[in-house]
Amino acid sequence: MSIQLLAAQTPDKWVGAYLNRGSGVALEIKPKQEGMYPGEFSYNGMKLPIRGISLLGVFTAEYSYQQKWFSFTMTRGSKDFTLSVDGVTLPMERLPAGAKIPVTKAPATTNKGSTTTGGNTPKTGAGATNGSWTQRLNGRQLLYLQTGGGTSTKAFLNLFANGRFHFETSTSHTSGGFGEFSYADESKDDGTWKIIDRGGTTLLVTVSSKNGQTSEMRLQPGQSATQVLLDSRRFFIRAIE
Repeated sequence: MSIQLLAAQTPDKWVGAYLNRGSGVALEIKPKQEGMYPGEFSYNGMKLPIRGISLLGVFTAEYSYQQKWFSFTMTRGSKDFTLSVDGVTLPMERLPAGAKIPVTKAPATTNKGSTTTGGNTPKTGAGATNGSWTQRLNGRQLLYLQTGGGTSTKAFLNLFANGRFHFETSTSHTSGGFGEFSYADESKDDGTWKIIDRGGTTLLVTVSSKNGQTSEMRLQPGQSATQVLLDSRRFFIRAIE
């Protein structure tokens, strides 16, 4: 048997379909074409083309979104795979050969009045949009970071599966020297959360346990599958720490 024939019969360790069932993130890697792996990165109904290579035992690739390319990697352990994208790591299950990746629905909607509470099924209407967003954000942390002008802001919003939330934000102000802080502002809040549709707009609604105040923030997809926009501010979607 020739070396060329043997190589053709040896399965490629990267080619296949991968899925993180908790978030719905999926990855399909196809056989090499002209030295690179094509495929698709799927999330929330989006199917984004990828291009990648195997370098030093790591699958190093990019996915295309809105005519821009974003990097990600996937590593292989003894029995599992780990996807790293936008500072977030996700365990990936390799699907059996021939298995189809489950289809997830995009957040866009035309339904009105359908409501989903965190951790529950839709109460009214089809609930496809709210169900999709709830599946994406339920039990996750939304992290916001901003620096500039001598000020550093960090905020995170934990959206627990039982419909409760915990929010913390802190702002540090520099006193002029690098690494020197004159003071820091901090605030915390707890309460309940839910996702609603209103006139075709998807909103994250929180109700504070402290004063009963209701806040509504518009939900929109970010530049990648691990980002979300709340009132146009970019938050990273992470596991709750």
